[in-house]
Amino acid sequence: GSTLFRNSILYHYLSIVLLVLPPQLICVGTIVAYVVACRRQLISQTGSIGALVLWLCSLAGTLIWMLERSQYHHGVNWGLLLLCASLGALILAPFATIPLALSWNRHR
Repeated sequence: GSTLFRNSILYHYLSIVLLVLPPQLICVGTIVAYVVACRRQLISQTGSIGALVLWLCSLAGTLIWMLERSQYHHGVNWGLLLLCASLGALILAPFATIPLALSWNRHR
């Protein structure tokens, strides 16, 4: 019964989509929040560039760590990099989303 679906190609595609799509949506949502907050001048452009640099530096550090580790484990786990990217985006998201939420609450 249940093994028939697990062996199908649809199961593998659905599992890939369900594992890859949420972290990508988190990263894109955070970027959109920073762009909207900058355009409405709720946060400074310097602050958003600083957040971007911090996010990219953390990703670069994670990638360097993963590449060094791959010498011993024969391969890079790209899903781990995607997970770290989404966690970094979630950590930096409140700096853009809180001013947006306050702005939307004032104009209600």
